Amino acid sequence: MAHWLEQGTIDLGFLEFPYPDHCDCQPILADEYQLLVPSTHDLAVRKQVPLHQLSGEPFILSKFGCEPVLRAAFREVNATMNVTYEVRDLATLFAMIREGLGVSMVPELLLTQVPSDLMAIRVTPAVQREIGLAHPTGTLLSRPVQTLRETILKGVPTTGNTA
Repeated sequence: MAHWLEQGTIDLGFLEFPYPDHCDCQPILADEYQLLVPSTHDLAVRKQVPLHQLSGEPFILSKFGCEPVLRAAFREVNATMNVTYEVRDLATLFAMIREGLGVSMVPELLLTQVPSDLMAIRVTPAVQREIGLAHPTGTLLSRPVQTLRETILKGVPTTGNTA
């Protein structure tokens, strides 16, 4: 999406931090990652799990934008991410977790897509991604685009789950 903004293909887009230099971006949401395990996993009964306890667990890494945030989070707690598989497709990720091939972490915004036989568990410390509303730097926005941007930003809560 950042490329489309830079090329002028789109006027507004939602981007994940870190934001590119060619975009002006207003942070609007902090999206917390959740641990996903099969319902038969030992951790499935837990309400939350310390991130460092995932060292050594077979980990299925989503290559769809999650990798930098997750690798940084593991480094911060001196934990080793034991990546056994890398996937790009969400359905594949869910199927591999269901089959017991490993655990993974996904952003909370994706939890509505998680099958009922997988358990989502909070991790501590919280691992979050920041999402912002972006437009190309130095570009004069048309009146309809300005109105859309203002409408979106008005709907953003000033407290709670914002960045």
